[in-house]
Amino acid sequence: MPVPESIPLRLRRSYLALHRQTTLFLESSGITADQFVCLLFLEQKTPVSQTELARLTDSDKNTISAILNRLEKKALICRTVFEQDQRIRQVWLTEKGESIRESLISDVLPVNDRLKNTLTPGETFLLLSLLRKVTDSLTTLPPPEP
Repeated sequence: MPVPESIPLRLRRSYLALHRQTTLFLESSGITADQFVCLLFLEQKTPVSQTELARLTDSDKNTISAILNRLEKKALICRTVFEQDQRIRQVWLTEKGESIRESLISDVLPVNDRLKNTLTPGETFLLLSLLRKVTDSLTTLPPPEP
């Protein structure tokens, strides 16, 4: 029985196509697409908390922790305990991490360019608006009752 076209399925297919292409362009660096997203949200001189990074990347804390463990082993990030609150871990890029991040941004430009060239500026604006609307509607959806 064929699966009917639906918004959730189409969003999933689009996301997975983007993830696969990004992974292909990052493959030689040894950095995954998810690690790359974390690197994008980090800066060398400005620490961010792991909790804030999870929020920024729309990831859960356990996923972020696992990604940061791998990035730390590669010496791309540093983590320390926040002095004012020992429960908070701060994260920032090392010099090596900053250098790799810049290089990776160049590596994935073909994926970005393909997306930009597929849509007109008006379509891009509309797509981003619609995706925001979808995200907002699902973020505010009440949980099912037990």
